[in-house]
Amino acid sequence: MNQGWDYCEQVTRRDDGRSLLDYYSQRYPHSSREDWQTRIDQGQIWVNGQPETASFLLRLGQQLTYHRPPWQEPAVPLEFDVLHDDPDVLVVAKPAGLPVLPGGGFLQHTLLAQLQQRYPQDTPTPVHRLGRGTSGLVLLARSPLAKSSLSQQMRDHTQQASLLLHSLFNLRKDFCSEHDSETRSELRSSQCSQICVHPDSNPSSNLSSHRDPHLHSRWYSADDFLENMSNDRGVPAAEHRLLRKTYLALIGASDLPDHFTITQPIGKLPYPTLGYVYGATPDGRPAYSEGRVLWREGDRTLLEITILTGRPHQIRIHLASVGYPLLGDPLYAAGGVPHLAAVSPAAKLPVPGDCGYWLHAHQLTFRHPATGEPMHFTSPAPVFTSAREAWQFLGS
Repeated sequence: MNQGWDYCEQVTRRDDGRSLLDYYSQRYPHSSREDWQTRIDQGQIWVNGQPETASFLLRLGQQLTYHRPPWQEPAVPLEFDVLHDDPDVLVVAKPAGLPVLPGGGFLQHTLLAQLQQRYPQDTPTPVHRLGRGTSGLVLLARSPLAKSSLSQQMRDHTQQASLLLHSLFNLRKDFCSEHDSETRSELRSSQCSQICVHPDSNPSSNLSSHRDPHLHSRWYSADDFLENMSNDRGVPAAEHRLLRKTYLALIGASDLPDHFTITQPIGKLPYPTLGYVYGATPDGRPAYSEGRVLWREGDRTLLEITILTGRPHQIRIHLASVGYPLLGDPLYAAGGVPHLAAVSPAAKLPVPGDCGYWLHAHQLTFRHPATGEPMHFTSPAPVFTSAREAWQFLGS
């Protein structure tokens, strides 16, 4: 059993005048209204430091505290490997199944809790997170300088993606406007919106066979774009691509191009019990993933994925959005949206923290916050499939 946890929050203007029971049952539908009624009756939920009834009307600015009693957390692998440790930076490799941060029923069985035990005086802070079912590299800051610098590198990384998405849009627009009228009339608008062409190639021969407007054959790579942009912005090209996160992903048989880019926006979608989950949606936030097929064999395809944005569950959503969910993914179906049917009537709907999918954070590159030197780390890939013993080979 853990020690329990106090969940604290403040009443906002939109909840002014709402009853205490309505507040918790509507805001946190993962538990039933009856469950919240019981918790209030048992004195687990306080307003401004004292228990209240379910019908108590909330007022703007009041402090709410849910005193969750101790509970038995699910068993998870708690061991992790330290790849680098200095006064500013910590790099670890976590196993699949270990959450990075508390949530979803996990408090002590998390990477952060294990780090608090190992570094009780100055616990490292995760700069990014991996999904519970994802194994591999996690970057953490051990000093205020590192936290600021590494967070800025992450923000710059996302800004690069915005520039790339803008360049892709202009490239597609130029292609569609400059194509001769006869060829243009033969192109569907959806095809025209997905073309990504190298400037020295023959555009008509590079049309992707995929109809998804957010899947592109990467004939003009992100590195090429950033090389060109560096001249206009006065920043060396190496600066643009220093921070790099690369993953290994396993999907089923596919006809994906050998090199591809996915630009599907990611946002919140309504979902029972949780209220929402992230998924593919046209009005979501911009997201950018580059992919390369490492090998195809039978009903397996091994991919190398590099992400420039860090949207929640980005790789899972992006691959599912173009028709190729990660093998074993219990949540995301083709189209990048969640399954809305449980496996059996007695089973619960899947949630983002469920494991079973095949994804590994394989390589990480960043600039050291104190020295400015490039840092590069590789986490050997676990044995996800025996085909050619590819995972062991790639991790060697």
